[in-house]
This record gives sequence, C-alpha cells and structure tokens, in this order.
Amino acid sequence: VFTYPLRGHLQVCIRYGISRKLDLALAYIDMGDRDGAKDILDEVMIEGTNDQQGDAKELIAKLG
Repeated sequence: VFTYPLRGHLQVCIRYGISRKLDLALAYIDMGDRDGAKDILDEVMIEGTNDQQGDAKELIAKLG
C-alpha cells in the first residue's frame, strides 16, 4: 500500500496491476477457486482505487 502521492507512470502502472488482479480473480472464479479469488479481491480492496474497490465488492458479494 502506497501512503504517498504518486504521479505519472508509476501511478498508471499500479492501477494497471490492480486491474490485472481483478482479471485474475475472475479467472479463479471461472475455474471454481472461490478462495483464491477472494484472496485476490481482498488485495484489491486494500490497494485499488475507489472504482476498483467497487468492482471487487460486487464480485465478493457474488461469491457469497
């Protein structure tokens, strides 16, 4: 978790990395690995932007 302001390329890279985690969580869900998906989604809830956290919340709710 970054506690200082980020600018430019570094901020874009971090957002991209979190987007990849969302994609990975979806792949885990498709494979039936709910626990693996939940672990990744928990990371998105900590590290992601508000929009990414909203997406993660929706997926977590669907997992039950």
